[in-house]
Amino acid sequence: MNCQIDSAYNVDLVTMESHRTRRARKAHKCGECQEEIAIGNQYEESRSLFDGHWTTFKTCELCAEIRQKIFCSWVWGQMWEDIAQESVFTLSLKDLSVQAIEKIEAFWKPE
Repeated sequence: MNCQIDSAYNVDLVTMESHRTRRARKAHKCGECQEEIAIGNQYEESRSLFDGHWTTFKTCELCAEIRQKIFCSWVWGQMWEDIAQESVFTLSLKDLSVQAIEKIEAFWKPE
């Protein structure tokens, strides 16, 4: 893991968590980029018992890849905000797939 971004994340409040890769039987929304996870696509499902409450997060494959290869810790749903605070020149994208790199580059392009 090439830890490049370390967000504030209070792991002491997480009692239990599990992560698994699933294939969508219905459309879902990625909790990071807010794009649709289409039927048949793989996604990461994470369940956490956080501060006494169960929470489920669904993350598309590309966002899960980016988070896994760039972040040490993160706050669910804030990955792109954290990336926005970084400079395109400070992040090493060499370990990411072409699709993940394209997603980051599209995010940084001025509108």
